[in-house]
Amino acid sequence: MNESHSKKVLIVEDNQEYALLLKQGLQNQGLLAVVATTGQEGLVLAQSQMPDLIMIDIDLGPESEMDGITMAQKIKEKGIGLATIFLTNSKDLDNIGKAIEAAGNAGYIVKSDTHIDEVVSMVKDKLHIS
Repeated sequence: MNESHSKKVLIVEDNQEYALLLKQGLQNQGLLAVVATTGQEGLVLAQSQMPDLIMIDIDLGPESEMDGITMAQKIKEKGIGLATIFLTNSKDLDNIGKAIEAAGNAGYIVKSDTHIDEVVSMVKDKLHIS
């Protein structure tokens, strides 16, 4: 079995088109991908699905009860240690810094500057998949 088949990624992204692109890109590389569109749904799935990595939109939309930073803090408080990649369209380094500090083991991607193939490559690197 390919080593990537056993790896699961949780995508927490309110833009459903972008989430679908990410999911397809990850699945094309043999990764399992689960999508949540709100912070609360992401928190539930982080606990129930036990992913290897979580991708969280920092600025989850108005439908979400919490933003991505708050979600990452709650995951950490629950003792769930996940590799994390934050997704953002902001280049506000203070906000990105707060997100990375909230999660601990985290990276970030500026969505508008990064092609899906590069995102998938970053996920594979974070999961130590060649």
